[in-house]
Amino acid sequence: MDRIWGIGLAEDDRRAWNKKSWRGQNLLGEVLTKVRDKLMGMDAKTAQVVDPITAQVAVEKTTQLLSPQQHKLMGSNPGPANPPEPEKGAVQDNE
Repeated sequence: MDRIWGIGLAEDDRRAWNKKSWRGQNLLGEVLTKVRDKLMGMDAKTAQVVDPITAQVAVEKTTQLLSPQQHKLMGSNPGPANPPEPEKGAVQDNE
C-alpha cells in the first residue's frame, strides 16, 4: 500500500476503483500509462491515436495477453481458446 508509487490502498479495497479516494500518488501507474500510450501509438496528453498501424498491433498483442478473468472484467471477447503461436526464434518455457 505504497503512497508514492502506488495508490495507498489494498487491491481489494473498494475505494481503489475511485481515483478521488486514492491515498497515494500512483507515480508508477502514471509512468506505465505513458509508456503504454507510447507503445500503442497514442499521444499521452490527448489519448488520441497518432499511429493507427502501431495502435492496432498493440491492441491485438495486448488482447492476446489478457487472462479470461481480465477479459470478463473488461467485457471483451477473449478470442480463440488456444494461445497464439510463439514468434520464430522465441525461447519456449520448456527449453
